[in-house]
Amino acid sequence: MKFRHTLVAASLAALAFASAAASAATVQINFIHGFWENAVPPPPDTTIVNSSPTSTISWGVPAAPNTQQSAYQFTAPPGLTVSINVPVPGDSGNVQFGTFAHLNFPIFTPFLQSVNLHVTADIVVDGVDEGVKDFFASFQHDETPNGGSPGGPFTGTCPFPVAGSPNGIGINDNGCADRVLVTTITGGDTFTVNGVTYTLSFSGFSQDNGATVSNTFFTEENNTNIAGLFAKVVATQIPTAPEPGSLALVGLAALGVAGALRRKSTK
Repeated sequence: MKFRHTLVAASLAALAFASAAASAATVQINFIHGFWENAVPPPPDTTIVNSSPTSTISWGVPAAPNTQQSAYQFTAPPGLTVSINVPVPGDSGNVQFGTFAHLNFPIFTPFLQSVNLHVTADIVVDGVDEGVKDFFASFQHDETPNGGSPGGPFTGTCPFPVAGSPNGIGINDNGCADRVLVTTITGGDTFTVNGVTYTLSFSGFSQDNGATVSNTFFTEENNTNIAGLFAKVVATQIPTAPEPGSLALVGLAALGVAGALRRKSTK
């Protein structure tokens, strides 16, 4: 009985070893171009200037003595390219995909509510060019009242980082901070290469080189707030039939088990 159990375990181990051969792929994302689209409210209440490497959407009527509108900017990474090492199957972890800036200045309406970032890039997997792919992120914007005239003094409380946060302190030192949320829009974020499905998703913002990443960015009033925009790639292997070598290992183990059982029954 012990011998049979040993052979069964060996059979299962052989199958596990044969099917668990993980690898890694190098995903090169080249010619990254991000442009703003589908703004709420749409132009002319917002102004979009899409270019390379930086695209900008601006909004609002400047509140005197300020002369600037508020704006978002997306800037592609240096060289317009990112190289990501992805375990197959596995998760690349967070990788900086570009730079996001919120130029947060005192303004009157109209305020931005939401806008999409459409990113196009040429994908190369292990040296094989897979062509241009599209990726999408949604940015939700919360414009907050500042609780006082530009330049202060500021009184009362602010809604962020938590409801009731004191005005004039910390992130609210120039008036109540705004909040920016980013999420991936599904639809163009997945591509399949050699039996592996890769999914790119936007993770969020980081101001410490990716040590901490959050989909929420609180931005200081009357300041240019800059953060890295991070994404990750997840690789999922599409199930396939076992290779001949794997079948041979399992078959040999199975024959051993059958032989042992026959010898056991004739004793």
